[in-house]
Amino acid sequence: MAIIKKPFDSYSIVHSSNNSQYEADIACFVSGTTDMIGRIIFFADDGPLPPNVPLDYGPEIHFPLGRFGEVVDTLRREKPLYLWLDTDSLVGAVGTADKEPAGEEEG
Repeated sequence: MAIIKKPFDSYSIVHSSNNSQYEADIACFVSGTTDMIGRIIFFADDGPLPPNVPLDYGPEIHFPLGRFGEVVDTLRREKPLYLWLDTDSLVGAVGTADKEPAGEEEG
């Protein structure tokens, strides 16, 4: 099993109009560089979800558009972040790189 795990700390979001391939795209970067380390791509909820893809620069992780809000919420609220892809099963993820304390938002 080969795993690609790429940390990132910045991103850019593009919402596509009349794009036959996908609905929205989040490009992931490491601050101070212009090289993309991976992408998160959102596809129409009513269509098939293509498999995640290992590319030369990093993983391309695919989600249905209905999960856009929760993914962006993770990007906005959490750090450090990473993209992860198992190149054998093509299971992918975007997640936090460190353990989060329980009840961190409690007063």
